[in-house]
Amino acid sequence: MKKILVGTHNKGKFKEISYLLSKKIQKISPQKLKIQSPKETGKSFLENAKLKANYFSKYSNLPVISDDSGLEIKALNGKPGIYSARWAKRHGSFKKAMNFILMKMKKKRIGPQILFVAFHSNT
Repeated sequence: MKKILVGTHNKGKFKEISYLLSKKIQKISPQKLKIQSPKETGKSFLENAKLKANYFSKYSNLPVISDDSGLEIKALNGKPGIYSARWAKRHGSFKKAMNFILMKMKKKRIGPQILFVAFHSNT
C-alpha cells in the first residue's frame, strides 16, 4: 500500500492516526480531495467509523482508515457518547461542555474518576 486516506476532517485526529502508520505510506486527507464528511447516523462509535470509511472509500477509490470517538461517562449513564461533538457544540465549546460535566458530577457527589480509554479493532 502506497497511499491511504485518513478519514477525518479533524486535524488533530489526522495527525494522531498518521503517526501510527508507516512513514512509507502517503497519508491523504478528505480535505485535500475536497470530500465532505458524511452524516454520522450510526448508533455506535463502530457504526460511525464504518460509515465514514465506506463513504470516503467510495469517493476517493483509496483504502481508508477512519474512526469515531467521544466521551462515555459512566456516572452520567454513558453520556454524551456518540453525540459528544454535537453535545459540546450545543454547550458553546469543548471547555464549557467539560465544565458542565464537572458540575453534573458534583451534583451527583462523584469525585475524581479513573479515565479508561479503549481501542477497538476488527482484525
